Amino acid sequence: MKELEDGQISRCFTICFGKKETLNHKYVHGKWPEIVEAPDPLLIIWGNLGVTSCGQWMRALLVFIMTLIVTIVSFYLIAWAIG
Repeated sequence: MKELEDGQISRCFTICFGKKETLNHKYVHGKWPEIVEAPDPLLIIWGNLGVTSCGQWMRALLVFIMTLIVTIVSFYLIAWAIG
């Protein structure tokens, strides 16, 4: 979390040199927002999101088909442009 530490240092210098008003727009309800690390995607409980396993498979199939179509169309457009 080096970025957070750098942000705290630059914020401190800004306040110390009398330019606190430049930071006021970054505060939420008078407090600096707390930054927390996002959870690992493997820890998401898909059942709590209202997506059934069948729905997950259908979405994955749709993405696969669309990717395949885009790849085939791109291949033929490139071959047509070259030839």
